[in-house]
Amino acid sequence: MCNKFGSCDCQDNFFGDRCQHMCPWDNERQHCSGNGTCVYNPETQVTPYCVCNRWNTVNEDEEVAAEMTQTCADNNLFVWPNGWCSYYDASQGFDACYTLGTGLHSSTSQLNLSHF
Repeated sequence: MCNKFGSCDCQDNFFGDRCQHMCPWDNERQHCSGNGTCVYNPETQVTPYCVCNRWNTVNEDEEVAAEMTQTCADNNLFVWPNGWCSYYDASQGFDACYTLGTGLHSSTSQLNLSHF
């Protein structure tokens, strides 16, 4: 809602001076297709974008490592040799998070997850 002075308080998943930018969603109105988090950083990109869910299975705490490994399995995600699984990878991929969330269609992409 915007007041008479032009200041706006945006609802969830809307961003910008006048709440003019909305997070990507799929046909079921799930932001980032339910597999990511919407981010708005105008220094990076003018419109909100999805950061796909990801988990690291490498952890000194064996229980945490097992839990993350199970989460990857529960989501049918490939665990990379560096221990990461993500909705942004070559097997499950980009389509399950970002692409479905925007209604765009593109080929599956690989992301170097070693920096996460």
